[in-house]
Amino acid sequence: RKRKIPATIIRKRRNDMQPLPRTRDGLIAAGYKYSSSGKCRKCPAQVQWFVTPNKAWMPFDMPDANGEFDNHWATCPAAQSFRKKK
Repeated sequence: RKRKIPATIIRKRRNDMQPLPRTRDGLIAAGYKYSSSGKCRKCPAQVQWFVTPNKAWMPFDMPDANGEFDNHWATCPAAQSFRKKK
C-alpha cells in the first residue's frame, strides 16, 4: 500500500506551526543553513543538505524547474529504513 505524502510538511517553531519553506531563499530566511550536496544512501537521488534552526540536518531533493525544494524524507522510497525502530 502506497503511503500518502502531505503536500506541505509542517514544522514546529516557537510553539506555532508554519509551512516548511519551499525555495532556497525561503529556507535561508527561515534560519536554515546550506551545508553540502550529495547522494542518498538508499536511493539514487541527489540531495542538498541544510542545517535547521534547531541544528538538525535535513535533506532536500534538488530544486525543480520552479526552484522549489521537496523534503527528501517525504519523497524517498526507502524513508522507512532511516527511522529508528521502537
